[in-house]
Amino acid sequence: MIRMKQVMAIARAQRLINRRLARYWVFLGLAYLIALLYTAQLSAVHGLYSSFSGTVGGVAPRFLLSIVGLFYSVIFIIGTIFLAFDIRARDKRERMIEVLDSRPYSNLELVCGRFMGIFLSSWIPIVVLGILLELLGLILKGVGSPIGEPLEIFSLFSFVFIMAIPALSFVIALVFFVTLLVRSRLAAAVILLILIGLFYWALVWLPGVYGGLLDISGFGAAFFTSEIVPKIAPPEGWIQRFSVLFAAFSLLGFSAAVHPRLDGGSRLRLTAGSIMVMIFAFFLTGVLYHKSAGEIRIRETWVGEGLREFEAY
Repeated sequence: MIRMKQVMAIARAQRLINRRLARYWVFLGLAYLIALLYTAQLSAVHGLYSSFSGTVGGVAPRFLLSIVGLFYSVIFIIGTIFLAFDIRARDKRERMIEVLDSRPYSNLELVCGRFMGIFLSSWIPIVVLGILLELLGLILKGVGSPIGEPLEIFSLFSFVFIMAIPALSFVIALVFFVTLLVRSRLAAAVILLILIGLFYWALVWLPGVYGGLLDISGFGAAFFTSEIVPKIAPPEGWIQRFSVLFAAFSLLGFSAAVHPRLDGGSRLRLTAGSIMVMIFAFFLTGVLYHKSAGEIRIRETWVGEGLREFEAY
C-alpha cells in the first residue's frame, strides 16, 4: 500500500533538487522561448494575412495550441531525460545513498515520490505557459491589436491535460526504468534519446493507423477544436492517451521492482501487478488499432464500390 505522506515528502525534496539544477532552467527557458516564438509567428500570419486568404484564416492560433505543444514537448521531453537520468548516480556521488536507503519507505513509494517531484516540475510550467498565453491574448485583444487573441478553452485544456500529462508521465517512467537497468549514465542517455527519437519518427513517417498508436506526445490524439465543435479530444484520442498513461504506471512498477535498494517488499508481486497494467495498456492500444483498421476497411470498400460504379457507367 502506497503511503501518500511519504510519497509527497519525497516529491517535495525532489522538486527542491530540480530547481537547483542549471539544466532544468536551460531546457525550461528554451521550451518557453520556442513556444512563445511559434505562437507569435502563427498569430502574426493569421492577423496580417487572414483577410486575404481563407486558408490562412483557418489557421487560427487560438485553436492550434496542440501544434505549439508538440514543439514544447519535444524540447522539454529531452530536458526531462537529462533531469531524471542520474537520480541514483547523484545519490552515490553526494554520498547520500546509505542515508536514503535506510529510510522507512518502500521502493514503490521512493519511485513514485521522485516521479511526482519531476512530473510537477515539468507540468506546472506548462500550466503557467497556458495561462500566460491566455492573458497575453486577452491583453492584445483588449488594446485592439490585429495580432493575438485569447486561446480557445478546449484547445488550452487539450494541450495542458490530454497532451502533457501522459507524455511527461511516460517519458519520466521510461527514464527511471532504463537508468535503473543500465547503470552507465551515458549509455542510458543514448538509449533514451534513441527510443524517444523512434517514437517521434513513428508519428511522422508511419501510416496513421500505426504511428498514432506510438504517439507519446499526444499530437495525433488532440482535437483541432473550433467554435462549431468545441471538445478536447475524440474518443479515439482519449483511448490512446489512457494507454500511454497506463504504460507509464506499469513502467513505474517495473522501476520499483528492479530498484537495487532492499526494502523487504515482494518484487515478484510488484512485477506481476506491473505486467497486468501493461497488458491493459496494450489492450487499449489493440482496441484503438481495431477501430482504426475497421474505419480504413470501410473507406476502402466505399472507394472500391465507387470506382466499380464509375467504370460500369
